[in-house]
Amino acid sequence: IAVSCGCCRANNRVFRNNFINNTNQAFADIESIWDDGSLGNYWSDYNGKDENNDGIGDTPYPIPGGNNFDRYPSMHLIDTSFPSVEITYPKGGEKIQNNVTIKWNAYDDMDDLSIKIFYGKGGEWHVIAENEKNDGEYLWNIGEKIYGEGFSIKVSASDANGNTASCISGKFTILPYLSIKILKPENYVYILGREIMPSSMPIVFGDITMEANVKSALEIQKVIFSLSNKNKNYTTTIDHPSSNVSWFFNKFALGDCILSIKAFDSSHFIVKDKKIQLFNL
Repeated sequence: IAVSCGCCRANNRVFRNNFINNTNQAFADIESIWDDGSLGNYWSDYNGKDENNDGIGDTPYPIPGGNNFDRYPSMHLIDTSFPSVEITYPKGGEKIQNNVTIKWNAYDDMDDLSIKIFYGKGGEWHVIAENEKNDGEYLWNIGEKIYGEGFSIKVSASDANGNTASCISGKFTILPYLSIKILKPENYVYILGREIMPSSMPIVFGDITMEANVKSALEIQKVIFSLSNKNKNYTTTIDHPSSNVSWFFNKFALGDCILSIKAFDSSHFIVKDKKIQLFNL
């Protein structure tokens, strides 16, 4: 490489390169910068020592042609290759909400990779996670305030030498946050609605008030409770409820049942099911 006043300005920056077995490794007759303050270049003809084994030569490498030095010559070949990264989910076109597992494949031929993940819309990016291990997936808790069309994910992979590659997914839709948490019955034995003892699943004797908490980024339009077994199906609808909803159940049911709660907002709906044993005459 040659840096000369005939073609270049001063303060050219040349570092993190490999100069191997060239007749003339470099030439500079104007002042230039040959390292970034911590690492310079690898020179195959460098004869200096590395007494503290930090990978950096103890003496500068002189650049012929003027008063130029690589102050931090590398004792080893410098990784100049970029990682490869591909997003496998979401790829584009999906409708997602609440929690989603972002998946990718990233590879580098020399180093472990550090992963940084963003979400964005209209070219504006926001960090989801950084300094993540390259294990191929990350669970993103989207939150209640992020929703709409035209979102993308960007995954950046960086190696130990700072080489970075990125991949941007296609555009997808984030549905408004909507969640259901069944508060009662939980995994207990109940007698007339009272918790008696823990159990591997809800076991209910007699009447009980089913309870749930529903959250939405939008207004909740309605909640539908249903209870079904082989012979019976019971349903009740609550219009425009608050976040806490309940259903007093005093109907006939024996044995294994499915409690199903369906919540609607103005955009979409979700369903939460729970297996219970119910004995009510």
